[in-house]
Amino acid sequence: MRAIYEAGQPVCWQNPELGQATIQGSTEYLQGRDLPGTIMDWFKSLKENLDEYKQNKGEVIVPLVFVIFEVRFNTLNFERQDFQNDYNLFKWMADNQVGIFTQGMLKKSSTKSTQRLSPATEPTLLLGVDVSHPSTRDLMGEDHVKRLSIATVVGNIDLDCTEYRASSKIQDVGEERIVRFENEILERICNFVQFTGKRPAHIVIYRDGFSEGDFQRTLYEEKRSVQMACSLVAADFNPTQTYIVVTKRHHTRFFLKNKEEGLTKQGFNIRPGTLVEDTMTTKNYYDFFLTTQVGQIRLARPTHYYVLHNDWKVPRAFWPTVTHALTYLFCRSTSTVNLPAPVLYAHLATKKAKETVDGTLYANALVGQFLDTSSFADFAQLERCIKNHEELDDMTFI
Repeated sequence: MRAIYEAGQPVCWQNPELGQATIQGSTEYLQGRDLPGTIMDWFKSLKENLDEYKQNKGEVIVPLVFVIFEVRFNTLNFERQDFQNDYNLFKWMADNQVGIFTQGMLKKSSTKSTQRLSPATEPTLLLGVDVSHPSTRDLMGEDHVKRLSIATVVGNIDLDCTEYRASSKIQDVGEERIVRFENEILERICNFVQFTGKRPAHIVIYRDGFSEGDFQRTLYEEKRSVQMACSLVAADFNPTQTYIVVTKRHHTRFFLKNKEEGLTKQGFNIRPGTLVEDTMTTKNYYDFFLTTQVGQIRLARPTHYYVLHNDWKVPRAFWPTVTHALTYLFCRSTSTVNLPAPVLYAHLATKKAKETVDGTLYANALVGQFLDTSSFADFAQLERCIKNHEELDDMTFI
């Protein structure tokens, strides 16, 4: 209510210090038990005795009613065909007949998170996977440790897909395939089970970092690794798998046909949320272009997504919608970003792992020690160094 007041709308306060508005009353309505006319009468009663709240004679006060529905009409109508749509009726009464504001909401959405991809009985494990390779400067340097690549897998540990944990590993330079990928997947599944007490019914992988020529080989190897990890959890554990490749390095750009549709502050780029899933896409896979973040300078670059594998029985439109929603869940930003949160978290975790390796090399050099990647003991020390302290259990890569 305070946000409404700050936006310029008058609010009748019960306790302005606490931000509590005046509540005129509440009522219940059950279709089949109560007559619709009772709601009409109750709406009209809200407009009575408003003069006592006016601070000046010419002020106009309009009540705001929050209408909380037990279930969506579409869900209700699917089970029984004889129900009427109360939402449409109440909106007509309030907007067209009585003249009061109404805001409809679901009971479950008013008390629970709306960010879940699936019901709590069918939890989803989102995985962001990225492999970071050394820079040209590191490749030309004399330190063999800095020439190694780092692979990272992040996964959520909650039902709302907002809190993540990461595991990183060191591997040979230029190797895009993740060695012993099943170990990383198993760790992420175990973390999810530990915090939620449930096994994921769906595993969705957002994979970054390889070209179209490697699609089939990498998909086969990593999908098989996920199956191996699931079999290590339990013989009957068989969640659905969805494998989506995220590609940023491409030359496809989109323009507005009508410049008047653009905004000056966005450089007349296409609007954020623009989805292209035909004409410019491939015939070999289901893929789509999604633009979620538009800056003020230069031409906006959409992100290209390939859904290489999916055995979760959902409509195709589900994946662009979910991907777009995940660009709002990156905790460093209060608005949308250009990639889904799991992918950005994987980038950050990989960057942190590389920084940790550099810190390890620096610390060892201070005491006159130098690590040799050909030594198993030194390599094992590096692997231990990129893991968090046992007392730290948080999103430390943020």
